[in-house]
Amino acid sequence: MAWLLALCGLSAGLNWWAVDRRQRRWVLVTKPAMMLFLIAWTGGFALERGVAGELAWLLAGLGLSLAGDVLLMGNGLGFFKAGLLAFLLAHIAYIAHFWPLVPAMAWPAALVLVGLLAVFGWRFGARVHRGLLETGRLRLFRAVAAYTLVISVMVLSAALRWLDAQWPPLAAGGALLGALLFFTSDVLNARRRFIAHFAHEELWVMSTYHLGQILLAVSAVIKISQGGVG
Repeated sequence: MAWLLALCGLSAGLNWWAVDRRQRRWVLVTKPAMMLFLIAWTGGFALERGVAGELAWLLAGLGLSLAGDVLLMGNGLGFFKAGLLAFLLAHIAYIAHFWPLVPAMAWPAALVLVGLLAVFGWRFGARVHRGLLETGRLRLFRAVAAYTLVISVMVLSAALRWLDAQWPPLAAGGALLGALLFFTSDVLNARRRFIAHFAHEELWVMSTYHLGQILLAVSAVIKISQGGVG
């Protein structure tokens, strides 16, 4: 099944080139192709090892992310809202994949992480709010705020795998890095959409997004391969 992961990486690389060079036809092909190959690789592993149930929420999250990718390629506010909803549901699926949210004896670390995420969310949210207000799109703020809350909980749940005995260290590290890259992608995307543009913005958004998704899938495979308990 390694060839599927290789095709996933190839599609991602081509997509980064396409978004940076504004080759829309290539973007339309490579953006969904990357996720399709990642889903096929993860699903193939699940079927081969007989762990489809254990990876069901992860696969649901990947599938919803694919739907979000396709929807966000459309034009107009309706497509944006639908894409945002798809990704919000994807993060809920990822939270279920990492469940329990807070492992036993991990509440002190969880509270510290909640505090850090809250401070960042408040400060960045204020900038987004100002950007939406200045561009006459303030009606989007509630939807964006709800999405930000859900992805923050996803990052928290991934980070706490470090303190979860069911997750081997390499798998936990991959999950954390994947979640942080996904979060970074969304922060960059919000910045370019609502605050200010920056150089090679789409390249940065898509590269961090793709690497994040890949690591979320790979971390789950590593967990099972190293004997992590489901």
